[in-house]
Amino acid sequence: MTASSLPERRVDLWHVWADAVADDGLLRQYRMLLDAEELAQEGRLRMPRDRRRFLVRRALARSVLSHYTGVGPKAWRFTCNCHGKPAIAGPIRPPLHFNLSHSSGMIVMAVARDRPVGVDIEEMRRVVSNFQVARRYFAREEIEFLERVPEADRSEAFYQLWTLKESFLKARGVGLSSGLRHFGFRIRADKPPAVFFRGCDFDDDEAWQFRLLRLSTGAWRATKALPSGPRASAEGIRFQVALAVRQPAAMPWTLRLRAIDPAAGLGGELPSPDALGR
Repeated sequence: MTASSLPERRVDLWHVWADAVADDGLLRQYRMLLDAEELAQEGRLRMPRDRRRFLVRRALARSVLSHYTGVGPKAWRFTCNCHGKPAIAGPIRPPLHFNLSHSSGMIVMAVARDRPVGVDIEEMRRVVSNFQVARRYFAREEIEFLERVPEADRSEAFYQLWTLKESFLKARGVGLSSGLRHFGFRIRADKPPAVFFRGCDFDDDEAWQFRLLRLSTGAWRATKALPSGPRASAEGIRFQVALAVRQPAAMPWTLRLRAIDPAAGLGGELPSPDALGR
């Protein structure tokens, strides 16, 4: 398979719940794919859960890139910019951009062709301090939007805005120090989210497109007996996901969800009935 198998106007979003990977044999296989630096990072993690999540995350990145190129997963070399955004350093330079994010064991990886892409995922918890965070870091228009949202829906709206901001900064390859108040998002029921900028030459709002969706661990819980906790409802743990793609507004693009079956390793896919597009 070659990089041309990913259409120019499509973004693939791979996702796997690392906490559903319970096969020690699979984890050993994942470990064999890592380079010396990654193995050293894993060795510095104390908790078994954190080591498992790290292994799955790094193995996912390598296996997904190999899916498009035919290069062996172990052969990939990576580099990072000063803000930590990863990029391919070798052994070849396919026209692929990718970005990863993880939260509470759910790992997502976005892949696009010939254009920057950013993704962010956050577990959707009802935290009282969310609105206080928004007042401190969000643009004025976003705060006013949250004030108009019914209280029962305000937590979800907060996570939509937060993940949009994070995905945009990650796509641009910059950190939070760039300033969260310099830009904001308009969330509309009948259209995709739109970015705006406040009194600064931050970027071109017409050069970017965004997508919101939700994931849950429900599909994995339905196929396997897994530990439950106070945050796990009948549908599992819920996550908000946002994607940012540098694609002119006049050029539509499609999103393809690709769920990994942990029991089959990183080569198996599941359908994604638990993903709700927004």
